[in-house]
Amino acid sequence: MSVSYFERPSREKEFPTLPRELQQDLLEHIAKDDDDNDCASLLALLQTSKDPEKLLFSEDLTKCELGKCLNNLHDDHAYRKSPHFASDVINNLSECSKGTIRDLDFSNCKYIEDAGLSNLSALTGLTSINLSHCLKISDAGLSNLIALTGLTSISLAGCKKITGAGLHIWLAFCEEITGPGLRHLSALTGLTSIDLSYCINLMGAGLQYLSALTGLTWINLTYCPLITDAHLSNLGTLTGLTSINLTGCSLITDLGLQYLGSHTSLRSIDLSYCFSISDAGLSRLSTLSNLTSIDLKACGRISDAGLSRLSTLSNLTSIDLKACGRISDAGLSHLSTLSNLTSISLSECWLISAVGLRHLSALTSIDLSRNWNVTDAGLAHLRELKNLTSIDLSHNRNVTDAGVAHLNEIASLRLLNLEYCNQITPKALEHLNSIDVLLPLQFRMDANKRSAF
Repeated sequence: MSVSYFERPSREKEFPTLPRELQQDLLEHIAKDDDDNDCASLLALLQTSKDPEKLLFSEDLTKCELGKCLNNLHDDHAYRKSPHFASDVINNLSECSKGTIRDLDFSNCKYIEDAGLSNLSALTGLTSINLSHCLKISDAGLSNLIALTGLTSISLAGCKKITGAGLHIWLAFCEEITGPGLRHLSALTGLTSIDLSYCINLMGAGLQYLSALTGLTWINLTYCPLITDAHLSNLGTLTGLTSINLTGCSLITDLGLQYLGSHTSLRSIDLSYCFSISDAGLSRLSTLSNLTSIDLKACGRISDAGLSRLSTLSNLTSIDLKACGRISDAGLSHLSTLSNLTSISLSECWLISAVGLRHLSALTSIDLSRNWNVTDAGLAHLRELKNLTSIDLSHNRNVTDAGVAHLNEIASLRLLNLEYCNQITPKALEHLNSIDVLLPLQFRMDANKRSAF
């Protein structure tokens, strides 16, 4: 077995511990096996107590290998009658050591269960965990590790109950990842999703190691600023990819989108804050017939012509065009063929007056916030959208009570945001009296108008 050494506690917490009988078992195991450092280490962390249910752990404990020891104790001691013995030990470990443990090894422990892993969330300093050959661990247990945001190493070798559904890698905010380290993932052929968001030093060449993970369906590369067009070519083997997030990957251009255009299984693409994307790039996405959601937020080079390239995406249900300042009402007419389009964001699209929306009959949600070209006359055209349930008009300085009156004719309306619409008065509420449900009415006024209520 592997050998681990512990320093004796320099400072101890006042926690009750296991009884003398159990400590005697530890001594017996150590006597039988000189190499049983697991049990020797655990014994060093125990004190005699009247309470037989809890362990005493040092504040200074940083490394803990307890797999074999827990097996021995469970098999040989009266505690074997308790099916939750190992889980109780983990719970006490978490309570007593919290942020101090860095390295935790439960390898080959046949009594560690999913329920036990739920107690690890208190170990906020944990960077490495070994659960290899813990045969009772399943996908459900693995999900409990999501909260351990500092985790950099995890071993699941021989965990036969782990399926593809449980194989997700969360590496978000790991700023020291540069790329070569990803080669260690290439053997995880069952991996279905990977989050590399905010790995700001990730060199795009590291994506080559993901090419072997043909089961990947979801990739998050949010704000990985060193990713370039050429690096996206490494994802060509991922034929089952359904979602990719490239938010803030500012080096991605129209050229890079040609590599995404071959992923016909894609259902969701996020290109927000990819400032170099233009109309030409959108033409390379026109073959993605399964696409249901596209985020183009702050892609300021996209114009009305670019929207015409999306007119073939018949399954599209959601599009975010926030801060695409070159989009106008004329461009929205290109989306009229998208009969499944239910949600659109046009926040900060200052050429939009809402007139063009009348052609998008399936819409249920519209965001027109901070859109100063929206006027009362434009809102009149929204009356034609019979399925509309949500409208965001916040921060629009040209909308008045008269414009709100037009919305009274939309019987399906359930949510209206009028925050910071400074031209609105309390009388606007009178125009909404025929709407069955309007929750919540997010209505803020300056101090003078509030006093009028």
